[in-house]
Amino acid sequence: MASFETYRDRFAESGWEVFERAIEETRRRKQNYLGVEHVLFALVEARAELFSSLLRSLSDNPDALTLLKKLIEERVQAAPRYKGQGIRLATETLDLFKRTLLMVRSNVRRRIEATDIFITLLMEEKSLLRELLSKLLADPEAEAKQVRNLVTLVESVSAGRPAARQNHLYSVDEMVRINSGPFAAFTGKIEEVDEDTSKLKVRVFIMGRSQPVELRFLDVEKTDFIE
Repeated sequence: MASFETYRDRFAESGWEVFERAIEETRRRKQNYLGVEHVLFALVEARAELFSSLLRSLSDNPDALTLLKKLIEERVQAAPRYKGQGIRLATETLDLFKRTLLMVRSNVRRRIEATDIFITLLMEEKSLLRELLSKLLADPEAEAKQVRNLVTLVESVSAGRPAARQNHLYSVDEMVRINSGPFAAFTGKIEEVDEDTSKLKVRVFIMGRSQPVELRFLDVEKTDFIE
C-alpha cells in the first residue's frame, strides 16, 4: 500500500476506504490491475445504501441490488491482469479520480468522499455504472418503472432536484457532515426530514452556538462523528 500513499491526501476517509477496498480486491484475485470495475465493486460494498436508494428510484424489483452486484462481479472477473511488480492503476481509473477531484474542488472542497465517486459515475453518460444500470433495467427481471428512467434521475441529481425516494438515505437524529455551501465542513444533527422536497433541517453548532440550517440531501453525507 505504501506506493499509493501519494494519493492519500486527495481522499477523505470514506473515499480512501473505497480506494483501499478496490486495491485489496484486485490483489485478492491476483489481478494486480486496478480498474474502474474494482472501484465500483468496492463502492457498492462500502456504500450499499446509495445504490439501494438509486435502484428504488428505477426498479420495482427488490432483488435489483443483488442483480447489479452480479453484473459488477462479472466485470471484475473479466478484468485484465498485470504481471509486473506491484499493482497497476488503469488509465480509466486515474481519469475517474481526476474528474471526481475536479468536481470536488468546484464545490470548494479538497478531498474525495465516497459519495463523490458515486455521483461522478452516475452523472457521466459513458461510465461503467451507467452501462451496467442500462443492462440491468433492460432485463425483464428488473421490472423497470416506465414513469422514470436513468436519464431523468441523473438530470435530477445534476440540477439538485429531488429524486424519487431519496429521503430514505436520512432519518431524524442522524449525524451528517455538510459538503457544500457556507456551512461546508461543519457537522450537525438532523432534526427534520422533508420527504416531498428532499430537504433536511440540520442543527449545526458554530462557535459554541446552535443554529438550524435547511439543506438538500445532496449537500450532506452521513458521518459517525459524535458531539
